[in-house]
Amino acid sequence: IFDYEFNTNVTALGPELKYVRAVWPWLQLISSAGLEKRNYNQSGGRNGAYGYIGEYARFFLGGQGHELLLGARYLTSSAHDNNYSYNGWEGLVRFDLKLPYDFTLSPNLTYTQEFYKGPATALEDSDREDDRLRAGLDLTYAINESWSVETGYYYTNNDSNSELYKYDQHVVNLGLAWNF
Repeated sequence: IFDYEFNTNVTALGPELKYVRAVWPWLQLISSAGLEKRNYNQSGGRNGAYGYIGEYARFFLGGQGHELLLGARYLTSSAHDNNYSYNGWEGLVRFDLKLPYDFTLSPNLTYTQEFYKGPATALEDSDREDDRLRAGLDLTYAINESWSVETGYYYTNNDSNSELYKYDQHVVNLGLAWNF
């Protein structure tokens, strides 16, 4: 994972668990949890454990396979430098619109709040708090049951009480996915 700059990367390793329960043919409830150990090549203070636990509802709309996903999750981290540790939450809405010719269009919106356990810099007197809004649009083409081509655009606005962590970000991705 490259984090903000091409020379800064993160390695992450850990389990993720999901439990999906079909309540009705048109509704699934999803419980998920994950825990990972992250190592940052240039920011050793950020190294540590990161985790989440969340609940989601997936609605199947119509006979064409359209889906609406709504959910929220609790976030936590324990970094080596306590100022990078945080607790927070994230809300998500995603709509998968099945298009002709095996295309899927997926607009999505995520809102995240992170409450850090220390200030962003030694010059600040209050603990860091970030509010992040991310809007995205994905387009997927299913080549067959196992392979698909994915592309997307994401806009992120991070508002923080620390000027160092206020930013706008535009990301474009293109990839090949193997489903098994």
